[in-house]
Amino acid sequence: MKLVYLEWEDACDDVSTGWKTEDEVLEWAKNDSWWVKEIGYVIYEDKKVTVLASKMEPGNKDYCATFKGITRIPKTWIRKRINLSKYIK
Repeated sequence: MKLVYLEWEDACDDVSTGWKTEDEVLEWAKNDSWWVKEIGYVIYEDKKVTVLASKMEPGNKDYCATFKGITRIPKTWIRKRINLSKYIK
């Protein structure tokens, strides 16, 4: 199973309450703090998405592997990817 580091630009919404002027909306829209840096195991991948798990219990002959912290990331959002599998055994 591949272990990767991803940097991806996330979608977000304005959690403040109340009305905003157009200038306030434009200022909010230009904010670049919507970046996520994540390390995880690639559970599934196709042309459109990468699915990561932050935790994995590999299982053994008596039970199957289980995963926790699942994130589905559209590939168009991913800006950087580093394969970390070569650093683990």
